[in-house]
Amino acid sequence: MELTTSEQMQQLKRVPSAENILSSTNEFLNNADLVKFAKFIPLPSVNEAMMKQAKEIVNSTILKETTLVEEEVQNV
Repeated sequence: MELTTSEQMQQLKRVPSAENILSSTNEFLNNADLVKFAKFIPLPSVNEAMMKQAKEIVNSTILKETTLVEEEVQNV
């Protein structure tokens, strides 16, 4: 919560499994920065696109049940 967008992206780049969300997360956070710090007022279509992008990022990072089962099997 205390990191800047560039700091967050540096941290995210260190996570091998995050490769698939790097560009979309960077784009999303940069747009959010414009709204928050530059008081940019996006068009409704941009708002909708950002909400869709946010959902895709979250859904891409949810642990799948199969991953949890595989980890449990390895730990036994």
